Amino acid sequence: MKISYLFIATALLCSSGCANQNVWVNPSKNDSEAQKDFSECKYDSQKSSFVPYGNVTSPISAGVQEGFQNVTLMNECMRSRGYNLINKYEWDAKIASNKQSSDEFNLAMKEKNYDKSMIIINIMIAQNPNAYDPYHGRGNVYYFTNKYSEAITDYNKAISLGCKSPKVFVFKAQAFIELGEYDVAIQSMNDALAIKSDPMFYNMRAYALNKKGEYDKAMDDCNRAIALDTTKPNFFKNRGLAYHGKLEFEKAIEQFNKSISIDPAYYYAYAGRGEAYLKIGKLENATSDFKKACELGDKDSCSKLK
Repeated sequence: MKISYLFIATALLCSSGCANQNVWVNPSKNDSEAQKDFSECKYDSQKSSFVPYGNVTSPISAGVQEGFQNVTLMNECMRSRGYNLINKYEWDAKIASNKQSSDEFNLAMKEKNYDKSMIIINIMIAQNPNAYDPYHGRGNVYYFTNKYSEAITDYNKAISLGCKSPKVFVFKAQAFIELGEYDVAIQSMNDALAIKSDPMFYNMRAYALNKKGEYDKAMDDCNRAIALDTTKPNFFKNRGLAYHGKLEFEKAIEQFNKSISIDPAYYYAYAGRGEAYLKIGKLENATSDFKKACELGDKDSCSKLK
């Protein structure tokens, strides 16, 4: 969980002799954003704090009053930006507890124990409803349990709370693809690519474009992905699907061949090549590829063999 806090060590914030440190906490801000907010509030409060002195008020008394005024304005500014002032040692203990919960959640997800994952992540959300990471995590639980609408709701919540990880947009796009909403999926991938130019992201957008039937655009994204990384079988598979959609079946077969040469156990490439062989009338080749894809776990290819 990415949570920023700023140390404020001042006797004006606690009683005389207080040895504790306090921290400004805002779970939705990263370190650079928190530092910027603190600097701006500090500047504004110092600029606005002024107590004149003269016959009634001594310079020392004016200085003390000005100090209290500065702290009051600083507090108001930070709280207006969503920060809370919390004891550092209590907060560190909470962070340690959250770290343990995060580790338990990640382990449960790795083991595909989604019931346990959901229990852990719901507790984390209840403890800190303004942190975006738990919503992202719960969105993933929903996604892997095929509850795509619920997943999208949590991904949107994470984004609204300040999550800037491109992965949240990628998972959101995948959920929309599963629901057959390809335009929204493509927009979500645009958001991910605006954050980071990643070959996997181009490939994911190509997949959505293929599903939508925009094969030329899908081809462009496949070419971008392959220009950045030639080691992924699904990049060539998706380019094969784009050629297939453009009715260039021989070229499609070439791409599926490249995909299989990278990963001989990648059944999507066998299934795609089988479809291309069917289109050019090579029934034996198609049957062989569907059989191989079926053996590797593709249920659709098994149905075609029947």
